Amino acid sequence: MPAIDWTDTYLIGVPDLDADHRRLIALVNALFAVADAGATAAAVLERVDDLMAMMSPHMEREALMMAPLSGPGGIAHREKHLAGHREFTQRVEALRARLAEGGDCTTEVESLGVFLTLLELINVDYDMVGELRREGLLKD
Repeated sequence: MPAIDWTDTYLIGVPDLDADHRRLIALVNALFAVADAGATAAAVLERVDDLMAMMSPHMEREALMMAPLSGPGGIAHREKHLAGHREFTQRVEALRARLAEGGDCTTEVESLGVFLTLLELINVDYDMVGELRREGLLKD
């Protein structure tokens, strides 16, 4: 599976979140690398757990940032954003279950689409920053 290189086009302008995104992409790349190398399901599961150990507090931080959004656009964004978090988590949990059942590592990781989902979430994070700024909750 192809890895993705970090570029500044992924920056959303919030240094802590940008640092998280950089690490998350590195973790997904590590997941793909072990799957491509034909690693055992246990090794792939370890990378999946690493990813979720990083992603869970990241999602919690974003949820706290969005909690004060009160305008119609902000509320709609928060609902969409949190739905994306739930979808990402469900996809990773499904991958974990299939791997635990002995599924083929490479096929299972490819089918997850976690990379595309992560990149979609970064794009949604960019929109989140806009909503937070519009409501005066985040300064430049």
